[in-house]
Order: sequence, then C-alpha cells, then structure tokens
Amino acid sequence: MGEGQYLTAWKGLWLKMSLLLLVASAQAEVVPWPLTGTAVAKDGASRIACANNLHLIGYAAKRFANDTGHFPSAFRELTNYLESPNPLLCPANAAHSPPASWADLDWDAMDYELVPGANPADPVSRLCQCKIHNNFVNAGGFGTEQDGYHAGWPAVIAHPVDEEATPGSTVRFEVKITANALQPLSFQWRREHLYFVTNVSFIINTNLYDGGFYRTNREARFTVAELPGETSAVYVMQNVTTNVYDYYSVAISNALGVARSQRARPLVLSVVATRATNDYWFGLRCQNNLRQIRLLAGIRGAFYPDQAITNFSQMLNYEGSPMFEWPVLLFCPADKARTAPADWNNFDFSNTSYEILSHPSAEEHPAAPFCQCKVHHYYAAMDASVSYATNSPLLVGLLEDQTATFGSDAVIRVGALGLAPLTYVWYKNGQPFLSATNGTLTLTNVARADGGLYSVLVSNAVGRVQSNTATLRRWMAAFSR
Repeated sequence: MGEGQYLTAWKGLWLKMSLLLLVASAQAEVVPWPLTGTAVAKDGASRIACANNLHLIGYAAKRFANDTGHFPSAFRELTNYLESPNPLLCPANAAHSPPASWADLDWDAMDYELVPGANPADPVSRLCQCKIHNNFVNAGGFGTEQDGYHAGWPAVIAHPVDEEATPGSTVRFEVKITANALQPLSFQWRREHLYFVTNVSFIINTNLYDGGFYRTNREARFTVAELPGETSAVYVMQNVTTNVYDYYSVAISNALGVARSQRARPLVLSVVATRATNDYWFGLRCQNNLRQIRLLAGIRGAFYPDQAITNFSQMLNYEGSPMFEWPVLLFCPADKARTAPADWNNFDFSNTSYEILSHPSAEEHPAAPFCQCKVHHYYAAMDASVSYATNSPLLVGLLEDQTATFGSDAVIRVGALGLAPLTYVWYKNGQPFLSATNGTLTLTNVARADGGLYSVLVSNAVGRVQSNTATLRRWMAAFSR
C-alpha cells in the first residue's frame, strides 16, 4: 500500500472512529432543566385557591347565621347558600374531581371541616379550616392564608425535573415528599399525553353587522395512563428513544388524600450531545437557573417580607428544606470548579455558582441586580429580568434624585456588576469625597452642606464606569406648612 493510500485509509478509519466516539458519548448525555420556581408557584396558587374557598364558605355560613341565629353544624345546611359544591373541595387534593352538581358530591370526602362551637358573636373564633393546608376562616369572615400543610399530608417538596437526553441514555425522574407524611404511603407514576380540543363559539356583539363574530377556542387536555409496576419515589427509563416523549407525574396517596407532582418531560434528541457541552446552551441553562432563583426569592419574600434575603441558606420552605428542591439549580453548567451534589447533606451554600448581591427592594430599583452567576456574570434583576454583564463594571439603573429634610437620613444607591472586587468612589459636586466597598451612600443627619450633585465611579481591574448625576435637595419642614 502506497503512502497516499495509507493516509486515505487512515483518514477513513479515523472518521469512523470519531463518529463512533460521538455516538458513544451522546448516549451518556442527560441535561436537566429545573423549573423549581414554577412548581413552588403552583403550590402557592393552590394555597390561594384554597383560601378563596374558605372565604366563600365563611360568607355562606354568615348568611346562614343571619337567617337562623347560629352557624351551620354541617355543610349540607349550606346547599342553598353556595352556588356549587366546588368550594368544599381543596384543589390540592387529587383524590377527587370537581362534581358537576350537588347530587354528585361525596359528603364523606370533604376537604374542609367546620369547627364546633364557633360563635357569630365572637368574630375571632375559628369557623372553618382546611384539612390539607393550614388555612382557616374565622367567624368574622376574615381568612388566614398560612404557608405549609397540615402534618401528615404527603406534600411534595421536590418535584421531578425536565430532562433532555440523547437516544440510548437513561432518564431518571424522582420525587421527594415531606418527612412527616402519614404512613403508609403509595406512589403511582403516570404517563400523560397532551392533546388539544378545538371548538368554535359565536360571540354576540350587536354593534357588528352580523350581530357578532365566531371565535376559535383551543383547550389543552391530558389523557392519563398509570405505569404498571412504577410504584416507588423514583421512575427510571433506560435506553430512551423518541417515543417516550410525553409528560410524566406521580400520585402520592395516604389516608388523608392524594398529592400529585408537577409534570416532567423527557425530550430525546441527538443534538442534546452538543447542548451538554456548548457554551451557548450553558448560557441558556444558566439564565433559566437565575430566573428560577429570583422567582423563588419573590415567593419567599411574599411570606416573610421582613426578612431580607442575603444568602441562599435563608431560602427555606415550610418544612425547613431548601426551596430549590434539587441542588442542581444552584450550579451553572459552565462552572468547572463546582459540581452539583445529589442531595443536601452537608451542603455548602457559600460554594455555589451563584451569589446573592446587596440589593434594594423591587419597588425602589426594579432593575437592580439580585443574583448573579460567578462564571458568566449573567444576573437576575429585582424585576425578574435576566441580563448579561461583562467583566468590566456595568451600571444597572440610574442614580435617583433625593429630597431630604434637615436632620433626616438620605440614601443614594447604585447597582453595578463586574469582575470582583468592585471599588466605588463617590463624588459630590464633581469632587471625590468618599471611597466605599458597596453601592450604597448613606448620609445621616442631613444638613445644609449636604445638598448638591452626587455621582459615583465604579472600577475594577478591567475598567471603570461613571454614573449619572443625582441631586440631593434640602427641604425645611418648618417652611412646608
């Protein structure tokens, strides 16, 4: 064999080997797409819907008491005061479907209970409560929405995660539930197929020539099939192909009812081998993580508005577990220095791919950064938008003019991103007067001399950026009358 023929044969063999290596590596690639914030938000929406049911029950019970002088002793007495039986069923319990009428209601399957001894004359006495959530309504009609579930309910604290996989990979869905769930427990995985129902309805509008118009309605629905033998907290699909494309969920049941996980979807594509190693897709996955983190922080802040979030270890759910559900959410796929562990045992919240920055409230500075990636310098802002900052300092938002009375405090803030450490030099009337390690300038006991024009220069090892100028005005309260 000549040298040219040898090289040609070697190139052909090398090409075949390369293709085989690509296929082999593709079979091992699984890319997670955690939507933890969405799952927690759905749990919150269910809790709010439950609180609304209690308001309706409380209103009906008050009308009943006005007519009879006492609260009802059983829900059957409220059939003339409630428009339908649906408010008697908590949306978190998947053990039953909403009945079409009172005749279809199972009176032994109520998700709410009337508290004996409630007195119409005592508005703070508890009237009705949910058997699943901690929500209740009192005799005065005031409902209380509380975080968490009653002890014993099989609440999901970690939902299965969407996964993209190459053909031949192993896809693994797992669910975790609260530790105090009443035993015994049963798990049943289900495969749910999405389909759409389309119909046309006529919308009456007498201002139109034809008296109205037709509207096409498209409604998403699911067909549900239980998976035989899949009765544990983990469901594994080996050697996956494109025909597994559907949605998967698990129903967890005990004597109290049935909880259902969020749907997870496997997407099987050969291109996932590239997505698992490509910087562009790393960036998209990082942005997804940041959006989920910011959503979770917003949910946490809604229940605990007086607790400023400064680190991830504060973000716990009602059970005391991390709201992130799975550690993968706190790790950027481009972070070569860190790998997400399988669970939260001995987890170091200070050693993740993301960090929470010093931040004002969303009302003060919606565009101020809340959390950023240590690798990409993508950041999630207070308004939940996600942007990109290079290593050079980048200002987020503008300095705002301030008006302060004599003797009060004035606070001027700037949001900035860039390669750490960042240095802030504050200027007054064009002259530097203060160096700081953060973007907040606080002037205490404001006097006449504090008024003027303020700006800040932010710098790091890569570059510098000058802010706009904000005006601090003095206002004498004595002359404001």
